Amino acid sequence: MIRLSMATMPRVLRVLCILLPLVLAITGFLSHILSDWWLENLAVFLVLLALALAYKRLPLSNTSWILLFLFLCFHEYGALYSYSNAPLGEWMMPWFHTQRNHYDRLVHLLFGLMLTWPALEAIGFLTRSRGAILYALGVQFILAASALYEITEWLVASAVDPVLGVEFIGAQGDAWDAAEDMAAALIGALVVVCVAGTVRAWRNRRAQAQRRSSASSADGSAASACAANSSSDNVEASSNASASLARDDGTRSRIPPDITTASGPSIAKFSS
Repeated sequence: MIRLSMATMPRVLRVLCILLPLVLAITGFLSHILSDWWLENLAVFLVLLALALAYKRLPLSNTSWILLFLFLCFHEYGALYSYSNAPLGEWMMPWFHTQRNHYDRLVHLLFGLMLTWPALEAIGFLTRSRGAILYALGVQFILAASALYEITEWLVASAVDPVLGVEFIGAQGDAWDAAEDMAAALIGALVVVCVAGTVRAWRNRRAQAQRRSSASSADGSAASACAANSSSDNVEASSNASASLARDDGTRSRIPPDITTASGPSIAKFSS
């Protein structure tokens, strides 16, 4: 049984939990082909169920939840128009000098760009991997998930009505549609890990520079303290020497006059 309390969720996640059903309801209501919309969102419902089950065991950052929500918005926009007829894709046709609607390719690219970071967080939490190993696992996960989706898409299209299956696949006559979709997702994932790796290396260098600067400051402070202590010792030694000289002068001033001079007359008296 799934028990999710909105009160214990972060504010960002609570807002997304309210917005996502609205997006699904609006796109489902306005969908041109409702049966195709259900097919397009079958995987979405399964993923949402899995995320709900793993929510407490698999903590994700607000950034990851926002990226997931944004990707689902792009997906729902494509499902609304069965992908092949998405207006945004038609608007991009002159850019690519083609008669094919490439909105599906854009969403596969966004699959890599937007879902790699949540995948890295989840994989890092589950496997405790870090650095290059984590990035490699993240790319492999995105590529595997993309391939699994293409296989599932083919199986579902084969099991349903042929006409609806063709609409669902959205190949638009492209024999390499599945391979190109996976390549787009792979490119997106590689971009994310390259940026993440670059930022991580820059932060590490910056942290090392700060540590070296702190160590240099500490050494300088220690040297200054030693110099101050040495100066204080010198001043104290000088003060002690001055005090010693003063005591010596005082002692000399208290010595009586030469006894021969003081007793001269007495000696002369006895001798006479």
